[in-house]
Parts: sequence; C-alpha cells; structure tokens
Amino acid sequence: MSYTFEIDGECVWDPSLRTGQWYLASAEAAAAFLGCQTGLTPQEDGTCTVNFATFRVFVDAVLQFYSSTRHPVQHALTRGLLLTSLVILERGGGAITPRSPREEEVISAAVEFSRAM
Repeated sequence: MSYTFEIDGECVWDPSLRTGQWYLASAEAAAAFLGCQTGLTPQEDGTCTVNFATFRVFVDAVLQFYSSTRHPVQHALTRGLLLTSLVILERGGGAITPRSPREEEVISAAVEFSRAM
C-alpha cells in the first residue's frame, strides 16, 4: 500500500503508506512550530494533495529554520523533512534559490536524495 502525493493530479511522490503518513505528520508538526501551513491535504482515497504555492512557502520556512543555525541536533532533526520537501517541490516544477552556502549544500543534497524517493 502506498500514500501518493499529488500536485494538480500529477503524482510527485509515491512512498509506502507508513512513510507517507510519517512525512505528513512531521510536516504538520514543523508547520505548527514555524507558524505556517504545509499545503498538504490528506484525502479519503489515501492520497495527499499538495497546494503548490502554500507548500513552496512551507519549504522555504523549513529551509530558513535549518540554515539559521549551526546546531547539529537542529540540523539532524530537520534534514530528512527538508530533503523530502525539496524533492517534492522540485518534482512539482519549483525550486528555491539558495541564499547561503549552507542552503546550497542541502539543496544539492536533495538532488542525490531524490534517487531514493
């Protein structure tokens, strides 16, 4: 069983059910912490629709949070969510321009990470 993430009816990620649910729960927790919306809406049919504009703002907020410190624990806690989010954003046709070497590093890492998704 899988948990498909869709932008405008197009599948951008099709993880296993539990992986998709874990990502969604993590994204919702991060959005609540950061004071923003995810743009992710779970559907009754077992898919999750992505409002691209809102999701882009969410990903940028997570990226800013990640790059706001050199704290290794904050980076470790944030990195998986951020990498996954950057890949979904890219697959939906979007990208974020890095504002610092730290942002450039994690955005580049998302390219490699996308192969596992």
